[in-house]
Parts: sequence; structure tokens; C-alpha cells
Amino acid sequence: MPEKLYVRGRGLESEWRGNLSVTGTADDPLVVGSIDFHRGFLTLLDRRFSIDQGTITFSGAKPPIPELNIKASAEASGGFKGIVQITGPATKPKLELSSDPAAPQDEVVARIMFDRSSSGISPFQGLRLAAAIQELQSGGDGLIGIGREALGVDTFDISGSGGADTTVGAGKYISDNVFLEVQQGVTSGSAKATLKIELTPSLSTETQIGQQGTGSKLNWTYDY
Repeated sequence: MPEKLYVRGRGLESEWRGNLSVTGTADDPLVVGSIDFHRGFLTLLDRRFSIDQGTITFSGAKPPIPELNIKASAEASGGFKGIVQITGPATKPKLELSSDPAAPQDEVVARIMFDRSSSGISPFQGLRLAAAIQELQSGGDGLIGIGREALGVDTFDISGSGGADTTVGAGKYISDNVFLEVQQGVTSGSAKATLKIELTPSLSTETQIGQQGTGSKLNWTYDY
């Protein structure tokens, strides 16, 4: 699977790639291998987390339940970084929230959501916190999933704080190795399109066309 394997749900919107060996019968399959993170993000507690690393491993268990190992982070002011780790079986994953520098969990949540100390949270912000936790526990794709399904695209994203930095993006594979992403911000002149072409598993080109100009670059990656 070079790419285009999507893992979605409970705030995770991501694309993966990897190798699996599937043997046995349809009633009793044996699945061994792993898939690795390619692109995407994790939305947790009303905040966008960048995925730093991610592996989903199939070890031959029956039934074939994969093991998750995902680490993501989000930065607040003052160099504070919130870190979320999702580990364990996909049927019952464990979510751990920590930070750098280390802080109590309620302080981590306050800094991630509101960029302020827990002692400075207003009653309204407390309600937002409760709503975010409820959404996390109940699952579902929310607005992201609804938008993706309605537009018929492979990826759909809304980023920003809700002000002038807000951007809506949608992406779709035109062919096996060609990915087109279009983004539109709320400010004038913020529209842009990015065309990514995978030449080899390690080499790709990226061309960006926008109202502010056009640019191209060559990307090389090596997985080890």
C-alpha cells in the first residue's frame, strides 16, 4: 500500500501506507505487517495536533485486531507543548495527554484549548471543554466527515482559530500518484492549489499556484 489508506474517526483524519501479508481463509485470516503515517492530523479538545509519528501493527492475532502507536503534539505560547499518545488495540485504545514542560492534566487541557492557565478559565470555556470531551468520547467524524462526504473528496480540513487565519481545504487523488489539494481562506487573495506528484516512493514534486504567486519544489524522503 504505497498510500491512500485512510484512518478516520474520533478526531483522527489521516492517510497511511505500508505492507501487510494476509493468508489463510476469509473466515480465519492471518494478518501480519504494519502501516505507517503519511499525512493528516488529530483534532482533540478543539485543537489541531500535528502527528509526529504513527504506526499501526498487525501481529497475527485472531481476530486480526491492530495495535496503535500514534504520537501527536500541539504548541501553545511560551514554548508549551501538549502531547497526546494513542496506544493499544484498536478495539480499546488508550489515550494519554502530557506536556513539555510537564504539567498536571487539567493545566495541559487549559493551555491546549485556551492558551491560558486553568485558573483563568471562564464558565463558558468550561462548557466548551465539557463539549469537546463529550465529542471525543462519543466518536463520529463531525463536521470534517460531513464535508468530505458531501464534496466527494479524499481529504477535507478546516484549520485556524475562527478568525482571519481560518482556511478550508479539500484534496483528492486525480490518479494513483497525483494528489490535488485546494485551499481557501477568509481573507482576500488567500486561495491556492497544490499539486503533488509522486515520481518514486521516495521522490515527489510539489507545485503551488496561488493569487500570491507560483512555486515548485522537489521532496525526497527516506524511511528507516
